Amino acid sequence: MLVGLLYFVLWNAFCIFVETELSLIEMYAMMNELEVALKGIDWSKPQDCFASIAEILMGKYVIEKGCKRYAIVEIEFYVYSNGHKDYITYPRDCKAGRWYFHQSGVDLTFESGDISITKDKNGNDAVVLLSNPHFGGILIRGLCNLNPTNNEEPYILGPLKCVDVLWDEFDALAHSVGEYPVLNRAVQADNLNTDNLFQCKRCINIKEDDNYRFERIKTWAKRIGIEATEDELIDYRNEMFDNPKTHRYRFFNLIHGENPHTFTKIPSSARPKY
Repeated sequence: MLVGLLYFVLWNAFCIFVETELSLIEMYAMMNELEVALKGIDWSKPQDCFASIAEILMGKYVIEKGCKRYAIVEIEFYVYSNGHKDYITYPRDCKAGRWYFHQSGVDLTFESGDISITKDKNGNDAVVLLSNPHFGGILIRGLCNLNPTNNEEPYILGPLKCVDVLWDEFDALAHSVGEYPVLNRAVQADNLNTDNLFQCKRCINIKEDDNYRFERIKTWAKRIGIEATEDELIDYRNEMFDNPKTHRYRFFNLIHGENPHTFTKIPSSARPKY
């Protein structure tokens, strides 16, 4: 009788242990789903991964800063590799999952590799691409405050406005918990999904002149240490600006069901054209 009772107790304890361990493993896997996606991008065809990463980032994660929670509602992908020569991508040597600041805003980074960045005598970046270079990130273009106060506009649209909201001020004398923006798994109360996910061409607002655009692209290529041929630059210009079926690396997920083509909170110059 005593042996049977002891067996029963041990068996139930074992079952609870296994269930708890599996729950912890599942929770860990869920928490790290974004990290796995950022580190596991296929550099030979990175554009094939963009939609699935957008679904994870915009449908399953929020940015937390203090008591504020923000859904990510607009992003753009910028990635350079031998299999995807996107010259406009800012060069960086970063681990995956970092905030990377540049003059256009802030990126969530992919894992960089085979790129060397040093400073020349004038203090400018000197970029050297090695045999298999890869780098890039996801530009945060739009947020939605999930717990706005009275009369507070929930949408923050525009990459520099997002930077202003997330990095508006910090304690200069002591570290304060919660003042730094961090990506965390969304909870059920956030009511996120990707039913309204919309894909289009990126918002690259420069003068509609082929020669001007050609020179800008040449400057972008030189910034990452590339001397591209004239044919390569022309092909890139056509894919970026003229062909509606290429460079569709911009994603919206407006969580209240708005249409990006007609949503008046988006400036007319930034609304998708295709």
